[in-house]
Amino acid sequence: MTVKRSAAAGRPSPAICPVALTLALGLLAAPKAHPTDIPVMDGAGVTVTAELTEPGTVRVDRDDIDRSTAPDLVSLLAETAGVSMTSHGGYGTVNAVSIRGLSTSRIQVRIDGALVSSPQSGDFDLTSIDKNTIESITIRYGGSAAVTLDIVTRKPGGTGFTWNAGFSNTAWIPPNTGQSLVDTQRLDFSLGWSDTPVRFRLNAFATRAQNRFPFEQGDTILVRTGNEMLDGSVAALADTDITPLVNLSASASLYRADKNVAGPVTTTNPGKQDDLRSLETISLTAKRFFSPSVWARFTLAHGMTRLDWEDPATESRHSLHSIESIGFWKFFLAETLDTRFRATWKHDSLDSTNTGDARRDTVTLESGGDWRMTREWNLSADCAVLISPSLETPALMPALTLSRAFGPKTTGGLRVFKTFKMPDMNALYWAGDTTVTGNPDLKNETALGGELFAAHNAPGRFRSEHSLYARWYRDAIIWQTAAGVWSPENVGEALYLGSDHRVVFTPGDGLSLTLNYAWLFTRALTGDFTFSDGKRMPYQSEHRFSIRLERSVRRYSWHIAPRYESPRFTTIMNATELPGVFLLDAGMTIQAGPRVSFHLDGRNLLNEQWMSMDGYPMPARSVTAGIRVRGQ
Repeated sequence: MTVKRSAAAGRPSPAICPVALTLALGLLAAPKAHPTDIPVMDGAGVTVTAELTEPGTVRVDRDDIDRSTAPDLVSLLAETAGVSMTSHGGYGTVNAVSIRGLSTSRIQVRIDGALVSSPQSGDFDLTSIDKNTIESITIRYGGSAAVTLDIVTRKPGGTGFTWNAGFSNTAWIPPNTGQSLVDTQRLDFSLGWSDTPVRFRLNAFATRAQNRFPFEQGDTILVRTGNEMLDGSVAALADTDITPLVNLSASASLYRADKNVAGPVTTTNPGKQDDLRSLETISLTAKRFFSPSVWARFTLAHGMTRLDWEDPATESRHSLHSIESIGFWKFFLAETLDTRFRATWKHDSLDSTNTGDARRDTVTLESGGDWRMTREWNLSADCAVLISPSLETPALMPALTLSRAFGPKTTGGLRVFKTFKMPDMNALYWAGDTTVTGNPDLKNETALGGELFAAHNAPGRFRSEHSLYARWYRDAIIWQTAAGVWSPENVGEALYLGSDHRVVFTPGDGLSLTLNYAWLFTRALTGDFTFSDGKRMPYQSEHRFSIRLERSVRRYSWHIAPRYESPRFTTIMNATELPGVFLLDAGMTIQAGPRVSFHLDGRNLLNEQWMSMDGYPMPARSVTAGIRVRGQ
């Protein structure tokens, strides 16, 4: 059956993009050429640090990634950026981050500027990205999405030929069988060379995970089985300077996974899943584009995702292809005014046994400007316009940020924005069966948000970042279960109110102490629910707190990282509650020589029995031992 349907029509909006005022000011400003070392912008062109260029953002740098021994990108973000994560238990199962109460279906993920979030499910499997290929990760709020996760891949660098390799093994402690001592193995490898006209970098990893960990069910200790999996990835990037001002780069990555999926502990239908994912991009970057004051990048990307599923009752196949062309320009109009423009066309084609043939075309126009009004005050205005045959009228998503420097060490400001989200293809078109059914009557989701933020940086002593935010959703889309059948529905209205706090102390002598606290207040106002009913959004902890104490001394470094998450409800009815949990992780790295290091990581050292998702036990106490070798 062929299905070609439209998402619910967008409502006309009288909003006027605030960037129009910024561009008008630019026309009055006297253009001034910048020096020849205009910084190359990464990702979507706005990869920045929280304290200096774009207050209120969170950034994870390559140094943070190198210090972390997290097994995958989801765990890395939970450790370094303080975000929450949900998991079905064990490596390779469904793992996702939650940022300010938003799951990955509402988080826009970009890799080197290309949008990789799935139009089929709204999600993106962060596990499929090799963390060794990442240069930086920036979390931004507002704009074309409530939350954007910009991932910038590592470019070939250094001198000559370089390589490194790592191997690790994870064991459950205490072991219930000899097999549990060799439960999970991971091998990764990378090489690169740069002393040639064409610079090159290659990364690869492979993982075997049994995920056979013990868990308690009442007074009985059982062993979680049926989640065995194999996965691996190869990623390559090459670039060359056509001229001193023009760079050409091309990249390709391929991820493959063969998974056994046990489902919840009560399931009687274990499944088999095969994943295949690829992404190819080619980019041309010009530091001068017909003018000394214009920087530009043009990118063409193709992504493919194939998922095959089989269980004793059903069999399905899903094949998704996406083509995206991106043009990005940055205009340095004056010393106090920069503007930018991004135009994207994206075509998605889905062939699925559950949705039929579905296609979606979207054009996104994004414009913005930064006006340094005075030495202390800065104004940033952005607006994204989404155009699609699925919409009766274009959807406008404006954002405005006003920030002020309170001396050389402290900044603060206010951000307000509007966001818009079309239902994904699964939510609209999924053919009904005994467990899951789509909803073709879904409305588009809109939200208004605001944030107060502040940051203080005292180099060599401490830095702190604080925010207070609110988001009001209209027609928020969530999946709910009734009589054993999952389906999406529009929550009438929903409120997210919260605050994030992060303080990093660096007293010296290789010691650092990081404190993270997040408070999140949510209310679901669907149907006849009111504030007095006190219905919280599902799977959102009201309180999260974590500490990470690290020290590096000569060839040794260690860390200890306790964290706590308060209880969560599993449905809007708030009938079932998952208890809060206190977890403790710790690890040590030994630099045995200039090229060899060993690391030892312990996770859930208190052996807490808990669930991130209802029915899915989380891994018990484990220890990972690994070695890394670097060479030239």
